[in-house]
Amino acid sequence: MISASGMGGLASLAGVNIPGSATNSKLAIFLVGTNSLLDAVVDEFKLIDRYKIKNSPRGSSRKALKNFLKADSDDKSGVLTISFTDTDPVFARDVVNYCTAFLEKRFDELGLDKNKIEKENIEKNLAATLQDIQDLEEESRKLEQSVTNFSGRLPAITRDINRITMELTAKRQVYTQLRVQYELLKVNMASEHPVFQILELAEIPDMKSGPSRGMLCIIVTFAAAFFSVFLAFVLNAIANIKKDPEAMAKLRGRSEK
Repeated sequence: MISASGMGGLASLAGVNIPGSATNSKLAIFLVGTNSLLDAVVDEFKLIDRYKIKNSPRGSSRKALKNFLKADSDDKSGVLTISFTDTDPVFARDVVNYCTAFLEKRFDELGLDKNKIEKENIEKNLAATLQDIQDLEEESRKLEQSVTNFSGRLPAITRDINRITMELTAKRQVYTQLRVQYELLKVNMASEHPVFQILELAEIPDMKSGPSRGMLCIIVTFAAAFFSVFLAFVLNAIANIKKDPEAMAKLRGRSEK
């Protein structure tokens, strides 16, 4: 499910200009048809070998994949549906789930979910600040241990200890503020839906999607009837030729030549 989040600018860059809550869904449909996704699926599942493509492997594999991979969306709910048709149900499921994972990653790369990006940035800053605090604490311990061994440098060591103490105080304040921001953001994210959310993964289908058995029977019946009529005309024509001495003579003459 792709909820609306003011993506008009990015959608316009992608060639999509759909107002309202379905903008993100239309962008996702566009991404399904891009060469980056198609090539990723082709390479991941070795479709060039699977479909035995000899000529223009890259272009032909993209074209073949587009015939079976479909994406559609509901304009009212913004729900995106991806489907893939193949005689192997396990393979079809794997392709669909790979595409949904690819789209989720692609939306993250485009920076559409601002809360998620901000959360990742805060997590990086928290880790870096915590590492700085640990390094300063270790440096402070080493200076305190060296006080007794270097009494002549006591004023300089004292200044270093004071400097480190001030830096530690500042770093701890920064860490506290980042931690507060992080917890508030987590609460905010819990009450909101992400831009791209996988509602349901594809499962191995236990029923074929098509063609229907009744339609197959109708097609086979009509084909058999057409072939029977055609065969009857051919056999009748052969029988008429055999009854015509002049036509048989011409055929014998041509065979002798």
